[in-house]
Amino acid sequence: MALGRGSGDATLALTCGDQTFPLVVPAGVAQAALPQQQITAATTCTVVETTTGAARGTEVDTSAVLTVDGVPRPLALGEPFDVAPGQAVAVAVTNAFVDPVPPPAPQPPPVAEPQPPVPGGTGGAGGFRSAVLADTGADGTASLVLLAGQLLLAGSVLAVTARGLRQRWRSRAAGA
Repeated sequence: MALGRGSGDATLALTCGDQTFPLVVPAGVAQAALPQQQITAATTCTVVETTTGAARGTEVDTSAVLTVDGVPRPLALGEPFDVAPGQAVAVAVTNAFVDPVPPPAPQPPPVAEPQPPVPGGTGGAGGFRSAVLADTGADGTASLVLLAGQLLLAGSVLAVTARGLRQRWRSRAAGA
């Protein structure tokens, strides 16, 4: 049996019939093996892992492969398998240790930028109450110039349209 590394000892046990063969893989050791055992009668065996050797908070992905007479197949730990006299049987257990991914650091809340006060009054006697409005990215002068331009354009379109309509009415009245 072979086992991957961890931060502590890993403990496995091979049980065949009424015999149990423990295996401890010390921390820092990449693999360990049980001595070869002779099975004299057909029996059923299981392999279990009681400790993985993983550090606290470390995830472990454990896999096992059973090889009988040179033919490998996946094996779930604790799953029984049959062994007959004269068969060459090996079980390899591998632990893959995955360090936990730390959660992302919390982002601080956005800080509102202070807005300059609106000139014109403090709300006292004879004054008016003013409030700071959200900044739209445009200053007051530019907005007024843009609005005046739009109104001028709209007035020009109306004047041209009205002149065209008057000329049509005059030409119809003259032709009638």
